[in-house]
Amino acid sequence: MPGTELHPTIHPQLVDRDPILRVRSVFMFVPMKSCSIFVAVLVFGFCAAVGNAAVLRVPADFATIQGAIIAAAHGDIVQVAAGTYVENIDFLGKAIQVRSEQGPEVTIIDGNRSGPVVKLTSAESRLSVLNGFTIQNGFAFELSQRGGGIRIENSSPTITGNVIDSNWAFNGGAGISSTFGSPLIQGNTITNNSSYGAGSPYGPATVGGGGVSIVGASSLSC
Repeated sequence: MPGTELHPTIHPQLVDRDPILRVRSVFMFVPMKSCSIFVAVLVFGFCAAVGNAAVLRVPADFATIQGAIIAAAHGDIVQVAAGTYVENIDFLGKAIQVRSEQGPEVTIIDGNRSGPVVKLTSAESRLSVLNGFTIQNGFAFELSQRGGGIRIENSSPTITGNVIDSNWAFNGGAGISSTFGSPLIQGNTITNNSSYGAGSPYGPATVGGGGVSIVGASSLSC
């Protein structure tokens, strides 16, 4: 149209998709007079993306942390009230935050020596966050296993503000083990974790590291 300025807006086929993707994806052109309408749509879509995160509360909404993780979608927050939770949790590859309400002094995940307390082994990214827990009584009980407290494999999660205490592993990384990953591990207290090492009744360990082990093409940000 002569004399009409053209400006980008969102293609309607993207209406049901992630609002953030709408901002960056397919564009068409509309007259200048419609620009303000589409700017409003963009702002609304962005705010909706930010505000869409659900808060799943444990134990108010879910009896267990793992139950909340299973129900969570990417971007959600699993918020855990003070208490001791006897379970072993797995992030299942989800970009979610698992956070305590009142900190590690009063919020405990106890692995009951039945495996690693926390597993992040499904390509989790820095958007997978564990914050504010005491992680205790984890046990990597097979000779080849590492990571009694927190086991990270092929993943790069964010681990902050936790107390990782009294965990065991036959092959190292009794507190935290990172294998082929680049996690951010910051502000944690890691104490009293034990690797059996050469003293294992099943033979010597190949890695070692009672507190933390880093294996393979891994790096650690602290």
